[in-house]
Amino acid sequence: MKPKTLRGIQLFWSYFIGIGALAGALGMFCSFAGMEGMLPPMREKLPMFDVMLRNLTWPGVALLCANCIPNAVAIVLIHGNKAAGKWMSLACGIILMLWISVEFYIFGFPALCIIYMAFGVLQTLGAILWIRSLRRSALV
Repeated sequence: MKPKTLRGIQLFWSYFIGIGALAGALGMFCSFAGMEGMLPPMREKLPMFDVMLRNLTWPGVALLCANCIPNAVAIVLIHGNKAAGKWMSLACGIILMLWISVEFYIFGFPALCIIYMAFGVLQTLGAILWIRSLRRSALV
């Protein structure tokens, strides 16, 4: 694939995952109906739950910091045609897969977690392909 096409794919993933993380964090901040159901599994699996996790505010902050902000940085770098954009995109994919691995530990394997793990794999593979295509085009 051409580097320009792969760049567009990475922009798509960064926007999609970043906006999804923002929506999820806002949902946790506002404690939308249904999200409180996440507390019992978290209470069972996470140490120091009673100190940090009395509600979903801190998990929302963690989601914002781990997935929304890095993807926003990747978007800015990619739009600015900065070389670091491809590496940030790779980091975002890896971060998402790590985040979902923690969710697998806490919640088991619900469908949404499996889907987002696939998104993380696709974002990571897209970044690797983009990096390789740029290296190949530099050698030609």
